Amino acid sequence: MSPSVSTLERLLAALGERLELVAVDGHLPDHAAERQREYASTTPTERVVEAIALSRAATRIAAAAEDCESVGAPRIESTSIGCGRRGTNDAV
Repeated sequence: MSPSVSTLERLLAALGERLELVAVDGHLPDHAAERQREYASTTPTERVVEAIALSRAATRIAAAAEDCESVGAPRIESTSIGCGRRGTNDAV
Protein backbone atom coordinates (compact mmCIF):
# COMPACT_ATOMS: atom_id res chain seq x y z
CA MET A 1 0.00 0.00 0.00
CA SER A 2 1.47 3.35 -1.01
CA PRO A 3 0.57 6.71 0.49
CA SER A 4 -1.13 9.15 -1.84
CA VAL A 5 0.60 12.31 -3.02
CA SER A 6 -1.70 14.37 -0.80
CA THR A 7 -0.71 12.25 2.23
CA LEU A 8 2.97 12.79 1.44
CA GLU A 9 2.35 16.52 1.02
CA ARG A 10 0.63 16.70 4.44
CA LEU A 11 3.41 14.71 6.16
CA LEU A 12 6.11 16.85 4.59
CA ALA A 13 4.23 20.05 5.46
CA ALA A 14 4.11 18.90 9.10
CA LEU A 15 7.90 18.63 8.92
CA GLY A 16 8.25 22.06 7.34
CA GLU A 17 9.07 20.65 3.94
CA ARG A 18 7.26 20.53 0.60
CA LEU A 19 6.94 17.85 -2.04
CA GLU A 20 8.48 18.58 -5.42
CA LEU A 21 7.87 16.21 -8.31
CA VAL A 22 10.35 16.31 -11.16
CA ALA A 23 10.36 14.35 -14.40
CA VAL A 24 13.74 12.92 -15.34
CA ASP A 25 15.06 11.25 -18.46
CA GLY A 26 15.95 7.60 -18.31
CA HIS A 27 14.52 4.15 -18.24
CA LEU A 28 13.53 2.55 -14.98
CA PRO A 29 12.90 -1.19 -14.87
CA ASP A 30 9.29 -2.24 -14.57
CA HIS A 31 8.82 -4.20 -11.37
CA ALA A 32 5.05 -4.50 -11.73
CA ALA A 33 5.11 -8.26 -12.27
CA GLU A 34 7.33 -8.73 -9.21
CA ARG A 35 5.04 -6.55 -7.07
CA GLN A 36 1.99 -8.46 -8.33
CA ARG A 37 3.60 -11.79 -7.39
CA GLU A 38 4.49 -10.50 -3.93
CA TYR A 39 0.96 -9.16 -3.45
CA ALA A 40 -0.62 -12.41 -4.65
CA SER A 41 1.57 -14.42 -2.28
CA THR A 42 0.25 -12.61 0.79
CA THR A 43 -3.02 -13.30 2.54
CA PRO A 44 -5.65 -10.61 3.07
CA THR A 45 -4.77 -10.71 6.77
CA GLU A 46 -1.08 -10.09 6.02
CA ARG A 47 -2.00 -7.16 3.78
CA VAL A 48 -4.18 -5.64 6.51
CA VAL A 49 -1.42 -6.10 9.11
CA GLU A 50 1.08 -4.37 6.78
CA ALA A 51 -1.36 -1.51 6.12
CA ILE A 52 -1.88 -1.03 9.87
CA ALA A 53 1.89 -0.98 10.48
CA LEU A 54 2.38 1.63 7.73
CA SER A 55 -0.47 3.73 9.10
CA ARG A 56 0.99 3.62 12.61
CA ALA A 57 4.42 4.64 11.31
CA ALA A 58 2.92 7.59 9.42
CA THR A 59 0.98 8.59 12.55
CA ARG A 60 4.18 8.52 14.65
CA ILE A 61 5.96 10.71 12.10
CA ALA A 62 3.12 13.24 12.05
CA ALA A 63 2.87 13.23 15.87
CA ALA A 64 6.62 13.85 16.20
CA ALA A 65 6.35 16.82 13.85
CA GLU A 66 3.41 18.23 15.82
CA ASP A 67 5.32 17.70 19.08
CA CYS A 68 8.25 19.70 17.71
CA GLU A 69 5.95 22.53 16.70
CA SER A 70 4.11 22.52 20.05
CA VAL A 71 7.32 23.07 22.05
CA GLY A 72 8.73 25.52 19.54
CA ALA A 73 11.74 23.30 19.03
CA PRO A 74 13.86 23.41 15.90
CA ARG A 75 13.89 20.43 13.61
CA ILE A 76 17.03 18.33 13.71
CA GLU A 77 18.42 17.82 10.22
CA SER A 78 19.08 14.09 10.18
CA THR A 79 17.62 10.84 8.97
CA SER A 80 15.82 10.29 12.27
CA ILE A 81 12.56 11.88 13.28
CA GLY A 82 12.97 14.24 16.16
CA CYS A 83 13.39 17.77 17.33
CA GLY A 84 15.50 19.68 19.77
CA ARG A 85 13.65 20.21 23.04
CA ARG A 86 13.94 23.24 25.33
CA GLY A 87 17.18 24.37 23.77
CA THR A 88 18.83 20.94 23.72
CA ASN A 89 19.52 18.59 20.87
CA ASP A 90 17.75 15.66 22.53
CA ALA A 91 15.64 13.90 19.93
CA VAL A 92 12.12 12.78 20.75
